[in-house]
Amino acid sequence: MDLRSFAKSHLPAPVNDALKVAKYNFDLWTFAKEIVSHRYGPHRLKMHIHDRVAKEWYDKDWDLPPEMAFLAGHGLDQGALVFDLGAHQCLIAMMLAKQVGPQGHVVAVEANRHNVSVARRNVALNRVDNVTVTHAMISNRAGRERA
Repeated sequence: MDLRSFAKSHLPAPVNDALKVAKYNFDLWTFAKEIVSHRYGPHRLKMHIHDRVAKEWYDKDWDLPPEMAFLAGHGLDQGALVFDLGAHQCLIAMMLAKQVGPQGHVVAVEANRHNVSVARRNVALNRVDNVTVTHAMISNRAGRERA
């Protein structure tokens, strides 16, 4: 039995949750941060790489995601208002911002505090003026959750 399975089966849920949060925070604290520049679809953007997931997802060139081409071909025009729900660290939000132009606007909604902080840094780093990063959670239920 690995340590994670042992903790889950033998420790109270609040203690197990606290250990998960501590591990997550330790991983963030010890990660070697950097800024990278890549081509994401037709755009050259810089991204703060402040965690393992960002390194895996953003530290490489991207082809234009198919959903971006779909939106462009189905009415997403200059001046549009777009909501990016679950925006992570705002790469897609910044790509959408370029697509809707300076008269358009993107509201990027992200629940994770760390991702919100990095998203705001990415938007500022790339001088994208038409993205607003909002720290909030999207759910099918009303109420408050821990994020």
